Amino acid sequence: QNSEMTSIPTRPKIFFLVCLMKITASATPNIALIKYWGNRHEALRLPAADSLSMTLDSPSVTVSIEPSEVWSVRSTYQDGTVRMMSMKELERLKKHFQFAQEYLATLGLDTMLPRQCAMHIQSNVPSGIGLASSAAVFAALAEAYAGFTLPKRSLTRAEVSVLARTGSGSASRSVLGGFV
Repeated sequence: QNSEMTSIPTRPKIFFLVCLMKITASATPNIALIKYWGNRHEALRLPAADSLSMTLDSPSVTVSIEPSEVWSVRSTYQDGTVRMMSMKELERLKKHFQFAQEYLATLGLDTMLPRQCAMHIQSNVPSGIGLASSAAVFAALAEAYAGFTLPKRSLTRAEVSVLARTGSGSASRSVLGGFV
């Protein structure tokens, strides 16, 4: 029996530990000072022109992701009130999650994200003040996805930025912070 135990590969053990993790990440919105006005590559959301933005220190969006038997999203406002999401928003989040799985596979990290997950998005961005929270949501999601890769390796800021950008072109700027 000992020989059987020593022949167990280590990768499934790491995957098992990753699957049990809950990752929480936060990000803040940014304000475009010079807008990039469209994409030259729609699927990858590569900007058509240069831009300049400033990432704010607050308010923030916090995202928690944990493995689940079914894919689900719960979104709440700052006061804890549940925010009803449209099918379009849910499909966008699911598409982003699938892209993250595919992108991480190209980096040799294909087993690091769970197959299905439960997401909780809490936005502390007040509505009606002119700040789009989607950049902060997708930046926080990218940071959370990056958290799942830590048992194997840390993603670079550029890699996290790619993950964020595919959800929202502006999200890549929230990942980097400051003036971008």
